[in-house]
Amino acid sequence: MTSVGENIKKTRNKIGITQEELAEKISVTRQAVSNWENGKTEPDIETLTKIAQIFDISIDELVDGIPKDIKQLRGKKTHLYIGIVFTAIYIISSLLMIIFKDPINDYYGRTYDAVISALCVLIWKPFTIVSGGIGISALVSYITGYYLKNRNLRIVLTIIGIIIFIFTTGFFIIEFLGIHVFRWLSTIHFMFVRLYIFLIEHPILHVLAPVFIFFGLAKK
Repeated sequence: MTSVGENIKKTRNKIGITQEELAEKISVTRQAVSNWENGKTEPDIETLTKIAQIFDISIDELVDGIPKDIKQLRGKKTHLYIGIVFTAIYIISSLLMIIFKDPINDYYGRTYDAVISALCVLIWKPFTIVSGGIGISALVSYITGYYLKNRNLRIVLTIIGIIIFIFTTGFFIIEFLGIHVFRWLSTIHFMFVRLYIFLIEHPILHVLAPVFIFFGLAKK
């Protein structure tokens, strides 16, 4: 981040006025302006306000060098924290999946333990993908400041996201119903199995749920 003095010097040169001219406008000495620009001293808040008015910029831009229109694009810090946490969860969980993939497959091949299979396919894998979706969405929202202003649109997006979540990450519920509730009708059960395979094997469907839900709930 640039210093106040550097920003004063940069903006002053940009609009084409000398140190003497700036000093005269704010009723200080040229040496005072020189000291600011060299980082020896800093102007007080009242002087900063006067300089910002002369330069026709915001005090924020004068202090940190970030133009007001760009600064307004930044999202809430909460979005940054959410993005960092869930992205970290996604990375760690993905690495664990890679590390334990072969041992789990060997164990399942020897025992045919349905619980292990369900945990990995129906819970662990979707959880990992969803964490990535939330993390990326939150970081995008923070960096770009993007969010939906229309409340009704956000509600619709949230509902759609929840539905997608239930039919993908929450699919173990549907799988349970498909096997136990509709067991007597083999055709319906077969349809559920095919749907199960489609939903589980298409990670993009898992990502859509957290993306829709996040931008449905995210607001200024």
